[in-house]
Amino acid sequence: MTNIFKNISRVLGFFFITTSFLFAAVKNKAELDVSKIFFTEIKKVGDSVFVAGENGIILSSDDNMKSWVQHEMQKKSLFTSFDFVDDRRGIFVGHDSMLYVTTDGGTSFTEISVSPEEKPISLLKVKWIDESQVIVAGSFGLVLTSKDGGFTWTKESFKLKGFDRHIYDILVISSGVFLIGESGTIFFKRKKSNDWIKINSPYIGSLFGGLIVKDKIYFYGMRGNILRTKKNFFVKEKQEKLDVVFERFQMPSKIGIMNANLSPKKKLYFFGNGGVSYQFDGDMFKKKRFNLNTVVSSTIINRALILVGMRGIQKLKY
Repeated sequence: MTNIFKNISRVLGFFFITTSFLFAAVKNKAELDVSKIFFTEIKKVGDSVFVAGENGIILSSDDNMKSWVQHEMQKKSLFTSFDFVDDRRGIFVGHDSMLYVTTDGGTSFTEISVSPEEKPISLLKVKWIDESQVIVAGSFGLVLTSKDGGFTWTKESFKLKGFDRHIYDILVISSGVFLIGESGTIFFKRKKSNDWIKINSPYIGSLFGGLIVKDKIYFYGMRGNILRTKKNFFVKEKQEKLDVVFERFQMPSKIGIMNANLSPKKKLYFFGNGGVSYQFDGDMFKKKRFNLNTVVSSTIINRALILVGMRGIQKLKY
């Protein structure tokens, strides 16, 4: 992740919002070599599959990924994340202030310009909270929220003096929202609150993501570090301070964990750099190697775990 943020400059000044409408020029890409593309996210949207990644690439497939349609975007920076609230309304974000909204399942897009006065910003993760509320997180502690489906945005402010850590992931549960990032950053905001609560983490290295598995929450990051806690800690309302208890684990390879997911058979996998991954059962690790150099996103489609990353797309059956 160091190289991705190597050239990001600090963000100062205020944000302004302008919009311009565009139709996405689409091209059939049955011959597209997806194995050479760096994808950052994959999701099933209705009967379609969407992936996004480098050079402003957005692809969709309606035939179980046998062929792809490319949605040509005006900007060619790295798309870092996207999320749909239903099969028509989605938001795509990326570097260089890229933020696009679609309300028709990717047939057309509205470009939302979210920029400071001087320099572009890096938007790293987007998640829908409910039918109308959306949250975006990014570099140097940037958090934006929208209450109208992504068309207008407000910058969130933290009460922690000097907080400027990159936020890599957003996790939404029924009682609130988590922000996950550098230096062991874990913030939680209750559903009906305006205040973020800092959760004390037993690991101060970067955390890259989070995953909910039944009544447990997993946070994972650098050097194979995994933190596990109970979801119940975050359910009770009217608590101003949360005394969260974590269990801490470390993968044997001690490599950065970029993604985690459950297989169709409900086996928990953590995906590390270099194609090394582990099945995690209770407190035991079982090594498993995949072809992708680095897995950064995964999802289940038709009883298969689909992985995307540095070298395209891989389908795994169990």
